[in-house]
Amino acid sequence: MTQVHLQGNVAFEPKLVVQVDPATEVGNKKATTLGLRATIERADIMHVAGRLWADVPLTGDLFARVDGRPAGAIPLANITGGTTANGAPFNLALRADCLVADGMSVELLAATQAGNISLLTKTINSDFIGGLDRCSETLVRGWACNPYLPSQPVKVAIFLNDKYQGTVLANRLRSDVQEIWPDAAQSGFIFRFPNTIFLPRAVDVSVTAKIHNTTIELDHSPWYICRCIGNGKTADRILGTEG
Repeated sequence: MTQVHLQGNVAFEPKLVVQVDPATEVGNKKATTLGLRATIERADIMHVAGRLWADVPLTGDLFARVDGRPAGAIPLANITGGTTANGAPFNLALRADCLVADGMSVELLAATQAGNISLLTKTINSDFIGGLDRCSETLVRGWACNPYLPSQPVKVAIFLNDKYQGTVLANRLRSDVQEIWPDAAQSGFIFRFPNTIFLPRAVDVSVTAKIHNTTIELDHSPWYICRCIGNGKTADRILGTEG
């Protein structure tokens, strides 16, 4: 199981239980009987997308498990066109209450009339875009989105001199983004620090913004809101983050 360093408090309560055949050979025989196969074209912390093929119409569900934990499902009946040469496209959203991070492994499996079948696995690798356009001693402002799911808001983690400060949802209207990309109009965010930051003249103070549970850093990050102009106390001591 992948070990991942996460920011903030994480709560996970599995609500979906899927029993999968422990013997891969058995699953492969079932898949062959149905002509069932799949590809994963994209797997990020929000969704799994790809194509599914089958020789016969299928009943049941298509499931995803992340590092062995149930993470989402869609009815196979909703995936139409699987008997064609191009296969049927699918887009399976991962549950918001499931712990998902880059580097974890997602497994795709099907619960069909022939039983439960493990199809394939892929490492989660996200690709987000966005940037900072204002940082001060009181707030952080910017935008961020998943280019493959531009209308769905993403979470942004904020750090002050590499110390975690909190997470903000990028779901505010950005008229400038709307003009060039209407689907991503609701991708703005404003994070406000609980207390105004003291900006001494002898300390570098920077803000870093990353997509939550990834290593993806937004454009213009880190953003320096104060630069050292002389000798003095360390930033950790002045900001109260000294270990």
